[in-house]
Amino acid sequence: MVDAEEASYTYTLREVAPGTGYQQESTTGNQVDGFTITNVETRSVEVEKVWLDDENRLGFRPTEIDVQLMRGETPIGTPVTLTGSADWTYQFENLLRYAPDGTEYQYTVEEVEVPTNYEFVEVNGNQADGYQLVNRLVDTVGIPVSKVWNDTTMTAKRPDTITVEVYQKVYDAVEYPDSSFAEIEIGSGNTGEFTDLPKYDDQGREFVYQVVEVPVSGYSTDVIESDGNVVITNTRSEETTVSGEKIWRDDDVDDRPESITINLVQTLDGNEIVYDTVEVTEEMGWVYTFDALPAFNDVGAAFSYQVTEQDVPGYAVETDGFDIINTRSEQRNIEVTKGWLDDNNPGRPDEVSVTLFKNDEAFQTAKLLSSKDWTYVFEGLASYDENGQAIAYRIEEEPVDGYESMIDGFNITNVRTGTTDVTVNKIWQDDSDATGNRPDTITLNVFRSDNETDAYRTATIGQEDNWSHTFSNLPTYDAQGKVLSYTVEEVSVEGYSTSIEEIDSETYEITNTITEEIAIDVTKTWLDDQDTSARPDSITVDLYRNDNLKEPLRTATLEENFNTWTHAFTGLERFDQEGVEYEYTIEEREVPEGYVLKEITGDASSGFVITNLRDDKTSVSGTKTWQDDNEDNRPETITVNLLQTVDGNTVVYDTVDVTEESDWAYVFESLPVFNEVGKAYQYSVTEQDVPGYASDVSGFNITNTRTALRDIEITKGWLDDENLNRPAEISVTLYANDEPVKIVTMKAEENWTYLVRDLAAYDENGQAIAYRIEEEPVDGYESIIDGFNITNVRQELGDITVTKAWLDDDASASRPNEISIDLYRNDNPEEPHQTITLNEEGDWTHTFNSLEKFDSEGVAYQYTVEESNVPEGYRVHSITGKAETGFTITNVRVGIVTLEGRKMWESDQSSDRPETITVEVYQNDKLYQTLIVDASNNWSYQINDVPQFDEAGIPYVYTIDEQPVEGYTTKIDGFNIINRKNESLSQGDTLPDTATQTFNLVLIGLVLIGMSAMIWIGLRFKKNKQ
Repeated sequence: MVDAEEASYTYTLREVAPGTGYQQESTTGNQVDGFTITNVETRSVEVEKVWLDDENRLGFRPTEIDVQLMRGETPIGTPVTLTGSADWTYQFENLLRYAPDGTEYQYTVEEVEVPTNYEFVEVNGNQADGYQLVNRLVDTVGIPVSKVWNDTTMTAKRPDTITVEVYQKVYDAVEYPDSSFAEIEIGSGNTGEFTDLPKYDDQGREFVYQVVEVPVSGYSTDVIESDGNVVITNTRSEETTVSGEKIWRDDDVDDRPESITINLVQTLDGNEIVYDTVEVTEEMGWVYTFDALPAFNDVGAAFSYQVTEQDVPGYAVETDGFDIINTRSEQRNIEVTKGWLDDNNPGRPDEVSVTLFKNDEAFQTAKLLSSKDWTYVFEGLASYDENGQAIAYRIEEEPVDGYESMIDGFNITNVRTGTTDVTVNKIWQDDSDATGNRPDTITLNVFRSDNETDAYRTATIGQEDNWSHTFSNLPTYDAQGKVLSYTVEEVSVEGYSTSIEEIDSETYEITNTITEEIAIDVTKTWLDDQDTSARPDSITVDLYRNDNLKEPLRTATLEENFNTWTHAFTGLERFDQEGVEYEYTIEEREVPEGYVLKEITGDASSGFVITNLRDDKTSVSGTKTWQDDNEDNRPETITVNLLQTVDGNTVVYDTVDVTEESDWAYVFESLPVFNEVGKAYQYSVTEQDVPGYASDVSGFNITNTRTALRDIEITKGWLDDENLNRPAEISVTLYANDEPVKIVTMKAEENWTYLVRDLAAYDENGQAIAYRIEEEPVDGYESIIDGFNITNVRQELGDITVTKAWLDDDASASRPNEISIDLYRNDNPEEPHQTITLNEEGDWTHTFNSLEKFDSEGVAYQYTVEESNVPEGYRVHSITGKAETGFTITNVRVGIVTLEGRKMWESDQSSDRPETITVEVYQNDKLYQTLIVDASNNWSYQINDVPQFDEAGIPYVYTIDEQPVEGYTTKIDGFNIINRKNESLSQGDTLPDTATQTFNLVLIGLVLIGMSAMIWIGLRFKKNKQ
């Protein structure tokens, strides 16, 4: 075929859509021989990234990874990026399925780089089903372990090595397993470490570890972990037992005692104490045992134990280990032991003297020595006298200075004794009792350190005692010989503050300072609609002061007095000892039943007012009666509205569904009796429409009568804080089966209710007609419709503009780049509602848009603004305006400067100068300050803290002048003053330089003018000739 110019057309062929799963490889041939289009089959391969890291609990997972597609060993294309936002998946599209030789290509995927903290686990899947690249968290931890021994060289029983085990569990497992994960041996170096512990399990969940020591015989163990380091402390810890037998060598005579007493003596570092005693009898087989005795102290030092027997008359005593042998003899030995209760006093004597009395007569004296462990044995003593009577022995100790002896048998315990005196001197700071309020006497209490709650002694002193008292003969030590300390207190003196100074351990000074007193009034008001029936006869008010807010300073009882409830707290200190005025507050101790505490207003100076709001509760209950001959069409439930009325305003306060299961009875409980200002509520009920029935309410009982007609009562409530701009009436449309049937007007004077009467209950098919209502929109309100109850909530958005003004003479260079403004709303006055930034680019202004004007109860919000951080060099001058008109925050520039200058004298002698000069400083040409300057300050002056700017932020201009100095000419140079001595002219003297210079200048000017005129005339002449 040819075109219009007889040229042949050329035809080509292009495949538009190669088909799903194929792509065009080539097109061959021509329009004569025909075309061949070759398509090759393609496939897609999907890859997914799987993380074994406990859902990234530790946050190590990267945001993305790179994956390379491989065909055999050859990379295909560039790596692709997988991200969490794409669910870590990617699909490679349009991949050739077969090689030119017809074999199927094999595709795999590889991760370009394994992320930090992870290891590559495996690739799952195949090219048909897709691949999964699996990475797992991997890391190891080490736990250093240190060993500490609490023992001594003598008591040590350390093994050559100890075994320490570590237990492993997943972080959220409840318990560790029974078997340890690893163990190490720690030898004489006392350190070791668990190394290469896996940090995560095979699912990437974190392990935690616990280090435990295999028990060491003879030691207790304490394991402490801190900052990854473990310290194991072993303390020598064993218990021992002391047991023995009493052996009598007396041919079983009848004089043997029924029991004997054995002392267990515990020794450590040379200090002995009787640790325990036991009575041994024949019934016990004369055998004894001391069980569960500590073998070591808390630092591993070993105790040693011995036994002694308290004296058994008629027997000689010897010990064999812990066995005690008593032998009947004409002679006996008596062992005396000594103990000290003196808190290991280093001043105790090295020896004491003890006298043995025989039948109350001194018989023998011995010395007990510290070096002999404070024991002594009187040996070879006769057991019986010449009449065969047993001799009674006892001991007395020679008094030890500073100690009191307590003797139990032949055991002596010395308790440290001594007395001290505490003197208290009283100082009055009251201008020699100028007010006459000083008491005749005061009461002093002294307290001992072992009982700081109860006074140890009390004394009353007065002027006749020179206001001083000494508590004498106070014990220096307690029953255990430990040193006691003493403190003193004064029983409070009204009208005075008290300070106590410890001069030394035996002398105190108590200073009483008179204080100014004030009175604080408190008044009780009741918000209960003047219904006094529930008021109590009295209330209790506590007065608190800021130096002790835990306990009341004063308590008062308020009772009604001619319908007022008042009390005055008098005689209150106004200032503390530092002169800082006290802050007083009050609290009502117990709010009367039926009331709540609404608020406490006022302060100490103006008096406090406590306002209680009546908080009685009531209930409303009623029954539903059906007059319908048990009609089957009765509804399963009805809805009863509880209406609440106060000050002529009625709202639907609550609703309840009533059913046959409740016997058609209902109750509204815990209803408030009064509102927030104490006015009583009135309650009534209505029934939401029951199709086919007429409703009649009598009190709180409702009777429904089946009828073909029905009435619908529409009620209207307002949540608008009693808005005076509320409309006087609204329009409501009544719909029957979604078709409008009546428009009614509801008015305020009709208490916002409207009753639509005689409405058809059923349509022509006998079906109940469904009625509903809609309110014509009320500007500024949102309607909430519940059945036939309408509640309008005031809603409106507004804008508030804030502007920044600067009083700084347009000195924008000193202004900050920006400032922050906080917008506050009265429902949260502590936190900014919004914060914005103002800058010069925005003309230092901003508008807060779409701000809610009212809260959920329709009460108007109050907005204010504050500047967050006032710029350096400025202060807030004023914040003007209001939310409706906008706020303006004005900052004025502030600063101070120092003015200083010097007085310089020229062409004079110091003797010519006056003693002083007067310098006048002017601020904007008005006299600001006058200074007297003299030679004492080297004729210099300085004025500090001079204001730099006026109230409009404009810099002041400061200048100076000097009052005339006779004989001198004054020159002002900035703030420096130069005075030059005047010289008197005699006849023939030249004129002053100033006159001569003026004449010369005038002469030169006239010459220049003349020369200029001549040049101008010459030029004009030359031009005319041309």
